[in-house]
Amino acid sequence: PDTWSKAETVCEAQDYLNLKLTGKLCSSSCNAAARWHWNGEDATNPFSLFSGRPTPLLERVGLGDLADKWPKQCLPMGKIVGGLSEEAAKHLSLKEGTPVAQGGPDAFVGMLGLGCVRPGQLALITGSSHLHLAVSSNDATSQGIW
Repeated sequence: PDTWSKAETVCEAQDYLNLKLTGKLCSSSCNAAARWHWNGEDATNPFSLFSGRPTPLLERVGLGDLADKWPKQCLPMGKIVGGLSEEAAKHLSLKEGTPVAQGGPDAFVGMLGLGCVRPGQLALITGSSHLHLAVSSNDATSQGIW
């Protein structure tokens, strides 16, 4: 409890890497949807009531203060987070200002590598878990699926 109360920020490893690369702390809307059980589009809307944080769910499980510790901004996959900082560029032997794009969970990013990008396509990702990921042109949910 003491460590939790002292923590100013709780974020995904990807968020931390983006921070170290660009100096900008933001989360991924794909992570928000896949891991935080929130509508990814709402997560990127700065005028959304909860700004991408599933406040009612967090309060229900006793983690209401987590919403205040998450990154305040949420960007969709592929959106530019910022340019590579001078320090990161030097460390990586790259040009300062090189664009850094927002990512997402490995399986969802893997869909791109499989060429699964058009409505009606399905990706089967296996490894530590097994996922069937479909591309749809409209929102669709049912019991057990989000």
